[in-house]
Amino acid sequence: MNSAVAQSFPSLSADGLELYFNDGFRETPDPDGYGDTDIWVLTRDSKGDLWNVPKNLGPTINSENTENSPCISADGLELYFMSSVPNNPGNSEIVMTTRLSKDDPWGEPVTLNTNVNRDEYEYTPFISADGLLLFFSRGYSKSHVYVCRRTSTADPWGPAEFFAPVNSGNADDIWSDSLATTLQEIPVTFLYGFEFYAYCI
Repeated sequence: MNSAVAQSFPSLSADGLELYFNDGFRETPDPDGYGDTDIWVLTRDSKGDLWNVPKNLGPTINSENTENSPCISADGLELYFMSSVPNNPGNSEIVMTTRLSKDDPWGEPVTLNTNVNRDEYEYTPFISADGLLLFFSRGYSKSHVYVCRRTSTADPWGPAEFFAPVNSGNADDIWSDSLATTLQEIPVTFLYGFEFYAYCI
């Protein structure tokens, strides 16, 4: 990777063999990418191996605008991330791409329903290990954490709920951490003002 360009928002797959992240920033895009920020992935054959050379997820996922804050689902078949809305700097949407297996390519991203996305700035998605809770931030200059629920992974996302346990008058931001699929209590790490906290769900 180009060490002069910022890398951020890491999301580690449950099996520990894939690490998704975004690369670049609005003022300093990666010259090897497609837009302001792109989503990339590192892979390895086993947890004892070194990471392979990072790969850009390509034009199916990345555009000339901004794609960032990826979060991989526990089964490795869904990837949630933020995509900016062209010509509207104060608006972004959470989208999802799927694949049939871990050996298949990612499909065309779809925008999540209006319970998740409004005409605002939604970003930093985090999908719970069972796939039934979706946490995300909403707001541009001052953000708060929301959660959408669904009864099964085949159901649509329900209304966004203000996630009171971690919100305050400050700017809050959920931060995608590794999925704790073996734990009944899942630690969610979030940025509270300018400090990091953990909250178990």
